[in-house]
Amino acid sequence: MDLGKYSAEDCSNPECYITARRKGNVITFTVVAKPKKGKTCRVKGHEFFEAMIKHFGRRATTVRAEWLEVEGFEDNLRIYNTCISANKSPDTCAKSTKTGKWATGAGFTNVKIIREEGAKGDYHEVIVEFSK
Repeated sequence: MDLGKYSAEDCSNPECYITARRKGNVITFTVVAKPKKGKTCRVKGHEFFEAMIKHFGRRATTVRAEWLEVEGFEDNLRIYNTCISANKSPDTCAKSTKTGKWATGAGFTNVKIIREEGAKGDYHEVIVEFSK
């Protein structure tokens, strides 16, 4: 039952997890599938994401991603900045991130950049929504 929240963890390593909430038709989430050095996750980020989408079902029409310059959470931001530095469009760059690939693969193909903080190609925060 969808109560507006979802969480799961990798039973082999509780440092690997996803937490999500749905407010209206918008999902926001945090996924950690790359723990501290020397440890691994059996569950991959895209598997956590797919389970979250399945949990919320049709009630979710938008996935909101917040990419920050925070250790352990910078993969999407790094990919986005590299792409922007190559003079590609923000939509293309958002879709090229891990979250963008997961979202578009699940049918959330429309991109809306909500905020970009920092210098072009060196952003320290990006908020983007992927919608159906």
